Amino acid sequence: MAVVALVALRITVGWHFFYEGVWKIANPDEFSASPFLTTAKGPAAPLFYAMIYDIDGRQRLASREAVTGRPLVEAWNKIADDARTRSGRTIEAEIRKRDKLDAKKPLGLDQADELRKKTNDAARPIEQALWQAEQQLNEWLAENQEAIRGLLGQSEEKADQKIEGDLLARLEALEQIEKTYLDAIQKIADADPAQKAALGSFGPRIDPWTPETTVGRVAKSTELRTAKGRPVLTLESVAGDIYLDAWSGQRDAAVKKFGMNEQQAHEAGRVYRQYAASIHDYFAENREPIEAYFGSLNRFEQAKAAGGDNAAYRKKRNWDDQQLLRAEANAWLGELDAMGEDYRLALHGLLDEGQKAKGVVPTGLTRSDLMDFAVTWSLTAIGFCMIVGLCNRLACLGGAGFLVAVLLTQPPWPLIYPPAPDVVGHALIVDKNFVEMMAMLALACLPVGRWGGLDAFLHRWFGRPLMKRFGFSCDE
Repeated sequence: MAVVALVALRITVGWHFFYEGVWKIANPDEFSASPFLTTAKGPAAPLFYAMIYDIDGRQRLASREAVTGRPLVEAWNKIADDARTRSGRTIEAEIRKRDKLDAKKPLGLDQADELRKKTNDAARPIEQALWQAEQQLNEWLAENQEAIRGLLGQSEEKADQKIEGDLLARLEALEQIEKTYLDAIQKIADADPAQKAALGSFGPRIDPWTPETTVGRVAKSTELRTAKGRPVLTLESVAGDIYLDAWSGQRDAAVKKFGMNEQQAHEAGRVYRQYAASIHDYFAENREPIEAYFGSLNRFEQAKAAGGDNAAYRKKRNWDDQQLLRAEANAWLGELDAMGEDYRLALHGLLDEGQKAKGVVPTGLTRSDLMDFAVTWSLTAIGFCMIVGLCNRLACLGGAGFLVAVLLTQPPWPLIYPPAPDVVGHALIVDKNFVEMMAMLALACLPVGRWGGLDAFLHRWFGRPLMKRFGFSCDE
């Protein structure tokens, strides 16, 4: 009778684990270990907090001071937008003239679709020139970041001494990038009489640079300007690097996975630049509250590290402050993650039906994804092995280890805040997880897997011969 009871206990506990795992497999969108770990309490809580990537948003919301080419890019984008608008007007006028349509009468659906297609086709080489200029600018900034940072914010006298030789050559290289961009647009305009009539000349539109005015570009503030005062580079706070790197990787992975053609790859780059601008605007809009959040977080961590008495009110205040700070950070992180999901859907929208059949736009696995995968399949494997009695001792030890982790996240110990809610019952040191853990340890000490389980065959085919070979008794 005792054997039957132990086998029933093995199967019962195994079914509990197995069903938990299977449910998580069937409902992946409804399970995440992160919320459970972020609410860990007790002395082991910091260990579990460390398992969550950037739990307080210090990395994803962080900003850094850097020299950017935002003024240049804004000027270049304005030229590209202006070119697209004027090109569209010219194409529309041609369609109206061809179809003898009055200027005040709206275009038909077919005519509007033709206008949109021709305008996009005409704008594509301009956008390609803009993209190449931005790429060259980013490479130039990466190479010259420290040199320009040392230049900005200094007096003109000091700048005058530093802007000679190699540094002057670097700035002239930056000027050449802009000239190349304007020349590319002018070449596009000259290649087509209709485009030339629409676009005209772009050369005089941007204040030209000359070596004689190089010193004048260095302002006493955080901008580098031309002699006539046009901003070129600026020293500012930038954020969102982690998101931009991830999105850039997703774009490149999508181009490779789905074999995007040149037009699709171009559109993918345009979508990336659009969302990159959005994330820049998002951080600019929320810069002050994010900085205030980091100030509050620093004060909280300093006060917590300083220690103090263990009065109940202090434990409650620390816990409540911690949860409020995390909720504040999660609000921003949630919006940024939603922006990333929209970006991924926008990339997916560029695919044709055949490409969409290959799957979704790839995303990198996060630490949370790996943790969810490990928990889900560990529970499933442990439960399955216990039900069929396969490697039962190891399965029981694995399950007991898992329950130890669960107990450490929510220990039923006295004086720990917050206490468990009344709805789960009342426990002191021993709770239902502790009871199940002890049951699994007891099962690990007994050959229960051989009683109505596959371990009987493993023991007969492998265990007993090995024990005899090494001189161990195997009467059992």
